[in-house]
Amino acid sequence: MIRILLVEDEALIRFLAEEELTELGYTVTAAASGDEAAELIGIGACFDLLVTDIRMPGMDGWTLARLAKSALPDLEVIYVTGFAGETHDPLEGMPVVRKPYRLEQLQEAIAGRFGEACR
Repeated sequence: MIRILLVEDEALIRFLAEEELTELGYTVTAAASGDEAAELIGIGACFDLLVTDIRMPGMDGWTLARLAKSALPDLEVIYVTGFAGETHDPLEGMPVVRKPYRLEQLQEAIAGRFGEACR
């Protein structure tokens, strides 16, 4: 079972994504900010995948991903953004999904990191 840390500052998007990913069989923990997600990782929560918005108040997604990868080296990362110019990935090779996205786009990005058989 893939354990996903979903980080999205927009409540409705966070709620819908959490609900849809849970229905697909993933174990999802949702956080409203990078700081909240960092706290979860700091207390020892373990995840397989970080799905994070890039632009958020406080800690941004780029910073969160670097911090998370230092604590969980095998963590996969998928970035989500509504800003067209954000394509630079400081972790190299992690996918960026554009908002507004369809669930299928997020599923494809997850399958690209884990393969279909891991769901």
